[in-house]
Amino acid sequence: MGTRHLIIIYQDGKYKLAQYGQWDGYPEGQGVAVLKFLSEPNNLTKLVANLDKLYTPTKEELTDIDLKTQDLRREARERMDQIDQGKIQLPEEEVKQILNQEMSALNFVCPSLSRDTGARILDVIANSDKPIPVEFDLQFTQSMLCEWVYVVDVDAAVLEVYNGLGWKTEGGTRFDKLDFGEDLHKPSLDDAEGLGLIAQWPLNNLPSESDFLRYIAQVMGDGET
Repeated sequence: MGTRHLIIIYQDGKYKLAQYGQWDGYPEGQGVAVLKFLSEPNNLTKLVANLDKLYTPTKEELTDIDLKTQDLRREARERMDQIDQGKIQLPEEEVKQILNQEMSALNFVCPSLSRDTGARILDVIANSDKPIPVEFDLQFTQSMLCEWVYVVDVDAAVLEVYNGLGWKTEGGTRFDKLDFGEDLHKPSLDDAEGLGLIAQWPLNNLPSESDFLRYIAQVMGDGET
């Protein structure tokens, strides 16, 4: 389901990652994925150790990645045509793999730049042995289309969950203080309330999956108190 969201990492007083995701941004989807990653021993240590590998790719690099993506998509399409015509027979799992390559080639070429990656970006970073190109989409926090945000604040050692569907935090949030210049359109108070902080937990005392979802549901007014 298309639920736009951000996965954010904050460390050393800076936003190191602001990963835009297109799918399953609600707590039961990307929220639980973030929680599971952080709950696994050593994952946070590996993640923080690799944050210096994040970088903004050049136009030339993006062009090269795009060409590789097109090549993979074309190759996958040609193989699917052969399968459809009965020229080759492959195991079902391999056929699914080829179909996925055709439909979502960027996920295979450079998952760190894909809108499909979502919370899996944390695994990508933690387990990478080379530089990781990313798009820095922190400005999306100012958009009315931003529905959920998950912040791993390494400095404060907390996991924060924000909702953008009409929630408002008294005194504002960390995102209200961001300055992107005069050219950025910010929704007026008549348009949207902006992002609201609805939950946070210490990284060394994270809830279970059920408690995580139950608490957010209670705050959102969808669960039993």
